[in-house]
Amino acid sequence: MLQTIEATIDHQGKLKFSENIHWRTNQRVLVTFLEEQSNICSPQNYTLLMQQLNHVKAGRKFTRDELYER
Repeated sequence: MLQTIEATIDHQGKLKFSENIHWRTNQRVLVTFLEEQSNICSPQNYTLLMQQLNHVKAGRKFTRDELYER
């Protein structure tokens, strides 16, 4: 099972997760470095994503232009 958890890494290489996590055994991980000021989870993007999700649930189809203009 794949699970994505946000974290920050300091200059000494220590990870600080955005939520408490606990595993019973060692886990393999992949690390992706994001831009310094990522707005992936900004309130504006979250609102747009929720609106799109609601339209998808309602069966609305998006055009390519609609998907990429945001």
